[in-house]
Amino acid sequence: MRMNQRLEKKYHLDLAQYYCVRNAIRQHMVPDTYSRLKDGRYLVRSLYFDTADFQAYTERNHGLFGRIKLRIRTYCDQAGESPVIVAEIKSKKGNLMEKYGSLV
Repeated sequence: MRMNQRLEKKYHLDLAQYYCVRNAIRQHMVPDTYSRLKDGRYLVRSLYFDTADFQAYTERNHGLFGRIKLRIRTYCDQAGESPVIVAEIKSKKGNLMEKYGSLV
């Protein structure tokens, strides 16, 4: 099992601001493993799990701290490919996000 911790802060950007930020940081970024294999582009599919009363959805919309998300994510473009499948648990505590994951 792998674990990541990072600080997250989200901002609303219009299209011009997005391109300005993207172009400013691009020279400092390194492409991830998947984009190096797929000419810079790849498809990510995520399946999130919730309770019958939508507890995770409600907690997210209310900005509650200590919330948890469960998801399965794949990185694959073609139906015939053997996808990389990752099961993850994400926990958010203020601006700190912890993610635990393992390959399935």
